Amino acid sequence: MRPLKMTMTAFGPYRDHQKIDFSEIKDYQLFVISGKTGAGKTTIFDALCFAIYGEANGEDRRETRLLRSDFADDETYTSVELDFELRGRQYRVIRELPHVKEGRKTASGGKAELYEITTGTPIPFLDKFYKREVDRSLVELVGLDKDQFSQIVMLPQGEFRKLLTSETDNKEQILRRIFKTDSFKMITEALDRRRRAAMDKAREKRGQLDLYIEQISTTLERRDDSELFATLAEEHYSPQQVIHGLAEEIQFYLGRGQAIKQQLDQADATYKQKEAALHAAKALNERFALLESYQSQSVQLEQRQAEMKEQEGRLRQAEKASFIEPYEQQFLTSQEQARQRKGQFEQKTNALQAAQTAIEQAEQFFQQEAEKETAREQAKRQVQQLAEWAPAVAKLAERKQHLLKQRHQLQHIEQQLEQREAQMKTLQTNGESLKQMIRQAEEQLEQLPVWQKKQMDAAAREKLLKQHLDNLREAERLRQQEATEASNFKQLHTAYEQLEADWLAGQASMLAQSLQAGDPCPVCGSHDHPEKAGGGEGEGQLPTKEQLDELREKRDRQSAAQQRVGALLAALRMTMQQEREQIGQVEDIASAYEQAKRAHAEATAALQQLEQTHRQLTHNRSRFTELEAQLTEQQTEQEAERKKHQALQVEYSTEVAVLKNDLQAIPEQVRELEQLQAKLREAKQASDALEASWKQAQETRQQAQIKLTRAESEQQSASNALQEAEQQQRNHAEVYEREWKLAEFETEQHYQAAKLDRDRREQLRQEIETYKTKLHTARTQLTEIQSELAGKQRQDLEQLSAEVNQWEIQRNQYVEDLHRAQRAREDAVKLKDQISRLYAASGEAAQEAQMIVHLHDLVRGDNEYRLSFERYLQIAYLESIIEAANVRLQKMTNGQFQLDRRADREARGRQSGLGLDVLDAYTGQYRDVKSLSGGEKFKASLCLALGLSDVIQAHDGGISIETMFIDEGFGSLDEESLQEAVDILVELQQSGRTIGVISHVQELKDAIPAVLEVQKTREGYSQAQFIIR
Repeated sequence: MRPLKMTMTAFGPYRDHQKIDFSEIKDYQLFVISGKTGAGKTTIFDALCFAIYGEANGEDRRETRLLRSDFADDETYTSVELDFELRGRQYRVIRELPHVKEGRKTASGGKAELYEITTGTPIPFLDKFYKREVDRSLVELVGLDKDQFSQIVMLPQGEFRKLLTSETDNKEQILRRIFKTDSFKMITEALDRRRRAAMDKAREKRGQLDLYIEQISTTLERRDDSELFATLAEEHYSPQQVIHGLAEEIQFYLGRGQAIKQQLDQADATYKQKEAALHAAKALNERFALLESYQSQSVQLEQRQAEMKEQEGRLRQAEKASFIEPYEQQFLTSQEQARQRKGQFEQKTNALQAAQTAIEQAEQFFQQEAEKETAREQAKRQVQQLAEWAPAVAKLAERKQHLLKQRHQLQHIEQQLEQREAQMKTLQTNGESLKQMIRQAEEQLEQLPVWQKKQMDAAAREKLLKQHLDNLREAERLRQQEATEASNFKQLHTAYEQLEADWLAGQASMLAQSLQAGDPCPVCGSHDHPEKAGGGEGEGQLPTKEQLDELREKRDRQSAAQQRVGALLAALRMTMQQEREQIGQVEDIASAYEQAKRAHAEATAALQQLEQTHRQLTHNRSRFTELEAQLTEQQTEQEAERKKHQALQVEYSTEVAVLKNDLQAIPEQVRELEQLQAKLREAKQASDALEASWKQAQETRQQAQIKLTRAESEQQSASNALQEAEQQQRNHAEVYEREWKLAEFETEQHYQAAKLDRDRREQLRQEIETYKTKLHTARTQLTEIQSELAGKQRQDLEQLSAEVNQWEIQRNQYVEDLHRAQRAREDAVKLKDQISRLYAASGEAAQEAQMIVHLHDLVRGDNEYRLSFERYLQIAYLESIIEAANVRLQKMTNGQFQLDRRADREARGRQSGLGLDVLDAYTGQYRDVKSLSGGEKFKASLCLALGLSDVIQAHDGGISIETMFIDEGFGSLDEESLQEAVDILVELQQSGRTIGVISHVQELKDAIPAVLEVQKTREGYSQAQFIIR
């Protein structure tokens, strides 16, 4: 990826549009970015990184909202537009930050767009520009993510040294981000989760197996001759023994169930015979009880015969009365209709009288209104006259209102002129105050470089002293460990010498026992053996050769451990000696460390105060510029308002004179529009009232006449209807009386007493029929059952029931015993199946857990080499990086230094393999890279970064790293080293890379013709341009 052109808008210290055209450097692919501290050099790198990845470069500038320029206008959005070339094609990316404008609560703007511009015409790279899709597309195009880009393309201040000097854990994080080895870490974590789950599963299965075995004692009945319970009573037993015992229990309960089943069948047959005899006796006794019931029912029915005859006569009278009810109902209906017609006639008569009174009142009102004709004509003429004056008076009112408005405008302009004069004085006063504050802030900021150097020096000294304190504590720990290891070795060595002596003595004793008189001694060759060695009483306790070899191995391992600790202590003391040389003459390291911490804190606080002062200075400069612009604007507007006031005064005087002349044609009492409109409303209201009253009188008389005619007609109709209803009532009364007499009722009261409604008549008829049916049925059933029971007697049910209960109890006992045996067998079968299943599952779970634990230990580094799979891959990548870096480092240091990976294991069992040492060819010794000087560290870090770039290009095919940017670091190099670094950069440039370097070193700027100069303006914001020398 090679940048072609970049435009920053309202970005960092760049207020407006800042365009950087990289084509201006022409063939100079190596350029320096130069400028004062805080001018905005690093911001150029941030803008390029923001365009590609949506965030700035460096750990301390990840918050994108801080990228907005403090100098930018509120209407201007922060954005970066970058044109770049990649593998022969050209692209354009545009990113814009969302911005919350003043007075609003939500942000607006914000976008990310990607185009291909190879042909000169921007072609959208995506169908729709979603930020996530644009980010993904750019990562795929460039082939590097943000972490890789920051490590090998854009090297921010201090960032690229981390790979050289950081601890093992930090290197692990760096390599994990760059080479994406976190997936192997996730594999380890997934295996750990599977390991815990497998172990939990194995414990769970074993617990379930033990639980089922414990349930045997509570589920099955304990038997003295049971092999199962004898096994469970033992202290140790196996699941196979339990399963075998359960199988025997199953067979035992199977045989017991078969025996009980035979006894149950015999008892059940006897029980059924006794039960059948009991049921027959109960049936016979129930027939005798039924006979007694029929006899009682027959007597009761015979006693109700007289009552039923009376009810039959009552029913006949009610049937006759039912034929007369329609005539009675007709009579009652006509009687009610005559009463209603009479009420209607009286109501219509009253309405006729009211209508006659209303017509008289309407005639009187009509005559009164007819006499007001003259007054109505006068009111109309007055309304017409006032309406004719209305347009002229309205026009005069508009002119008066216009004059009043002009007068208010004159007063308002006069007030504005006074206020503007006061504002101009305030602006002048504030401007002078801001000038003074700006001068004071500029004087304070002159101390910024001094405090920056103090902070860097204090931080370096604090770090050095802290490292030395840590090394002192580590040295004390190693010294104690060395003493412990020496003591252990001494004890083991003494024990070994004693055991060796005992073993040799034992060997001599064994040899003496086999030595016969006259035989030559295998040791001295003598044939005489006056004093043979003897084993004594402890002959049976002689040490063996294996015990001696084992103790010797322990002693040798302890010796090696003591030597390792001694070597670590010696290396640490050498490092501490170098640190003491850098620290200088200090009596109390802890006090010096606290003093350095205070100095660092003091410098940091001072820098923070100066940063606050710088922000306030920027704000005050912006305010001062705004005040000057406001003052100029106020002066211009004041002059315009004075001219406007003069013109308006002349126009106002002219219109006042014209208005006075026009007022003479209108009567004084109606010159005001409000007065005229009020009088016109009063006249119209009076005229309208007279006309409305006259119209009402006419309508009232007409409506009264209509109501009178209608009332007379309705009263006559009601009279005729009343006469018809009364005649119909008399006719229906005669028919009703004739009918109840023909039915042979003596009086109407007898008829009324005989009436029953239809439901009651039907109910009475049903009662009579039911009685007759019951009486016939009772007589018939009584005769039949007396014939059936002739010659039979009642049975004794208590004795029969006792025999049935006795055999039922016996049968139930057999059933319970059978069920108990069957349940015991079923429980034993279930327990045997569950225990067999869980025994098999427990074995499988334990085997699986053992396999996963072994795999997890292997992958996470719990192995002979103390290396995880991820660390193994990271070591392979690191060795490739070191190999590529050493090619440049040896050239840059004239063959003095060569980087090498430290393979020693770290303390406390931590994984190792990522530490770096440097081989000094002048001394032939390896030492920690932290012992390198500042310039030497820069060289090594730069070579590592370049080596990392080579490895990534080789690892991820298709990635084209054609650009590199380096932020600071050259100030720590001497003249010769600086020239060597420039040679390396020139060599990279000749290979086709574009390299940008931020530096304050004048020699570097003199050595490189192309310079991107960044300068601050008087207003505080920055500008940049290429200068080719």
